Amino acid sequence: LDTFADLVQGFQGKRVALLIFNSSARTVFPLSDDYTMISEQLRAASFALETSGHGVNLWPKNTNEFFPFITGTETDADYGSSLVGDGLVSCTQAFDLADTERSRTLILATDNEVLGNELFTLPEAGDVVKTRGIKLYGLFIDSLLAVAPDEAGMRQVVEGADGTFFYASDADAAATIIGDVQQQEAIELGATPRLVIFDRPGSWPVVALCGVGVMIVVGWRFKL
Repeated sequence: LDTFADLVQGFQGKRVALLIFNSSARTVFPLSDDYTMISEQLRAASFALETSGHGVNLWPKNTNEFFPFITGTETDADYGSSLVGDGLVSCTQAFDLADTERSRTLILATDNEVLGNELFTLPEAGDVVKTRGIKLYGLFIDSLLAVAPDEAGMRQVVEGADGTFFYASDADAAATIIGDVQQQEAIELGATPRLVIFDRPGSWPVVALCGVGVMIVVGWRFKL
């Protein structure tokens, strides 16, 4: 989240939204190109999800921020659940202007451990993503809290939807995703992709783009 907060400035007018989900989905902020707000919200989310402890004894470090942050995502307070397929479908519904031809990108971050009864399985949700022409990136979270994380199943769904699979711990994942988004839009607009790298802390390669915006939706869940 901190990395995306740094790199999202390179989007140059593209709209971004953030959704989180567990047994239900909540929109943290809707589609927007207000990058000051977006960066602030991503950093606030990162702060809320910081943990203390080790292994299975992890616990939210900033409880005053964590519990309000996840409000609305837990409909089964006694046992909890994690409906990954439903969460992904909820993310696809965050895109507006459905009849307009434009690039749409979705980043799904999850350990893919399903708990509870889904309306959509992850493969079914992947079909929805593919049918709607959304570019999918998967960030697999290798979580110590997950009893049965399904890395292989997530990879199969992401790649089956013509998407790209990463590990969330990959330090280069965010930069690679944003670079792909910028280059793909340049191709769609008939331009030659051009990556400009500045050797200065905090800067990000900028591609000269105009026209349609690329929207990114992030979904993930944090389980106690």
